[in-house]
Amino acid sequence: MRRGPIGVAAAVIVVGLLLLKGVGSTERPPMVVAPDNGGPRGLLALATWLRGPRGLDVVVHDDEQPHAPAGDQLVIIPPPEAQTMREDAAHAVALGLERGAHVVVLCDEDNVRNRRLQRLFSVYGFQCLGGDGPAADATSTVVAPGSLRFLVHSDLSLSFDAAWAVPYVFDQGQAAVATRRVGAGRLTVLSNGALVENDGLGEGQNAAYVLGLVQGRNQVVIDTSHHRLRQSRAAAAAFGRAGPMTGFLCLLLLVLCAGLMLFPRAGDPVPGRAVAGAAPAADVYALAALYRRAGLADDDAPDQETP
Repeated sequence: MRRGPIGVAAAVIVVGLLLLKGVGSTERPPMVVAPDNGGPRGLLALATWLRGPRGLDVVVHDDEQPHAPAGDQLVIIPPPEAQTMREDAAHAVALGLERGAHVVVLCDEDNVRNRRLQRLFSVYGFQCLGGDGPAADATSTVVAPGSLRFLVHSDLSLSFDAAWAVPYVFDQGQAAVATRRVGAGRLTVLSNGALVENDGLGEGQNAAYVLGLVQGRNQVVIDTSHHRLRQSRAAAAAFGRAGPMTGFLCLLLLVLCAGLMLFPRAGDPVPGRAVAGAAPAADVYALAALYRRAGLADDDAPDQETP
């Protein structure tokens, strides 16, 4: 029984199944604007601070089903890392605003992430304007004197229609925060999510601004459901790139070749390899015939040295 080829084929199949399982995984990457990320862009400091010293109930919504906010909730929507906000998710946000929820949208420096919020842009008349990279430090000050002063480390802005109010602007004049009433609730957009992220929460009076956002709210919901691909789209997105597709084709070819090794070879069996040091009888007869053709006598034959 050929245990070698069978073992190779089994190992290849097992590796292939593990690879496919990994491709279909919906686990999100670690460096995203999420409450379990302790990196510069994470929200771990915000969630820990609100839960600890402030004693608030902080909930992470990480489910594929849209979250319809309750009227007493503050909902934070970070820039989506993996997929565009779906129509049913935008409808859930609208429902929460009608109930009285306060929804805070965080814009990003990367316009690819910003465009994933397009359904909110088109419904509520605003747009996040990202940049090509970090700019010089920019501070924002409120229009009314004597209020908070923020500090963020990049200079981004917003565009919006006449329904929006702009309580905070950058020193250079760009809008830093825009807000508007929607139904019984309020929609607020931060032009730069760094204001509440790990590397910005302790800057200036950023934390004091967050306290104003959560005032009168019983629960804070951080919606990270768009940080990962849905299971039905994960494999398609992964195989849409050249690297995974090439790897999959190579794996498939390897499985097919390993399977062919299990079938018997057609034709006569391959003769076994001669044992070293033992001359086959045919060679002896051929050598004797050669001597006879050459007319050699027994005494003219070359001497055979005794080993």
